[in-house]
Amino acid sequence: MRKSYLYYKLAIVLLAALGTQSCSKDNSINNTTVIATPYSLYFCDSSGSLWNTNDGIFFKTSVFPSDGVPSLAILTADTNLLWIKSGVPVGKVTAHISTDNGKNFNPTYSPLNPLSFDQTIALYSSDEQRVYIATGDGIYNGVKYNTMGGIPNQWVDDIKMPIVPGTMITSFTELNNNTIVAFDWTTQRLFTKASATAPWIQQIQSTINPLPAGGQFALGHYNNTIVLVDRTGLNGAWYSQNSGVDWFPYSTGLPKVPLNVAFAPFGSTLLVGTDSNGVFALQGSGFVSANGGLDIGTTVRSIVAKENIYVNGVSVQFVYMATNKGIFRSQDLGQNWIPVRLGNYYSVY
Repeated sequence: MRKSYLYYKLAIVLLAALGTQSCSKDNSINNTTVIATPYSLYFCDSSGSLWNTNDGIFFKTSVFPSDGVPSLAILTADTNLLWIKSGVPVGKVTAHISTDNGKNFNPTYSPLNPLSFDQTIALYSSDEQRVYIATGDGIYNGVKYNTMGGIPNQWVDDIKMPIVPGTMITSFTELNNNTIVAFDWTTQRLFTKASATAPWIQQIQSTINPLPAGGQFALGHYNNTIVLVDRTGLNGAWYSQNSGVDWFPYSTGLPKVPLNVAFAPFGSTLLVGTDSNGVFALQGSGFVSANGGLDIGTTVRSIVAKENIYVNGVSVQFVYMATNKGIFRSQDLGQNWIPVRLGNYYSVY
């Protein structure tokens, strides 16, 4: 394991010790007078088990038992939990819903687009109160949405999406200004919408600064900058600051391996998770390794940010990653990491 900073580790231990004395958790230790808004973290391992924690220290026994199928994505919508898996039923990508915090799941929509990548296959927009999914059917470029927290039989075609023959959306993200972005890596077509009532607008790529051909790109964002990472490992990461018209490569630092995820915790930095090379953080116009505490050969599949806000107004920010080595947590915006649960994990939300 790569060496983490000793003081960072001691700080985490002290935080954990304080948490056991003063924080309200599922083990009945009372701290409800201290934390005003705790977080809930869900993650899925390679066996298909679903886990939950509210602090990265105390873990509920597997919320949902193993079914042998790892997840593509997990997300919450209102009070519901959505879990997207490939191969349940066999040969289809299906969205499942739980209304009891993950104890039971039932199918809510199938099929989703099998060419989509992991967490970006679906999006919950809190400002719109909508769940968007990339489906494998439908005439409106495969985009459907649900205004009822993802419950079955409430998925409708997004008729404000212009019909472009041959296009089936594979990826979503939402910028900090609430603009939703949809992208199809097979055609490199990108669409944006400003609100629930606004139409989707197809953005035509510049012929001067286009994306490279042949990439299997997945969406991310950094504040109001659109980011694409290439899952083939050939083209690196690209960004656009004018809604997908002009594209520019991040110049240095990323290895020539598949890039699995781009995530900007709290809008403070941009992290890119890779296949077998850990995670990299944006510094200036290029990336630097941010692998303090990670094993060599770590594959990062999913990244999420969580925050505890205390009644005195103090907030503590956490970044979590699902990797082939375990669930890792950072308290310095992804520069250094500690393992909070060992194993092989696919999704975290």
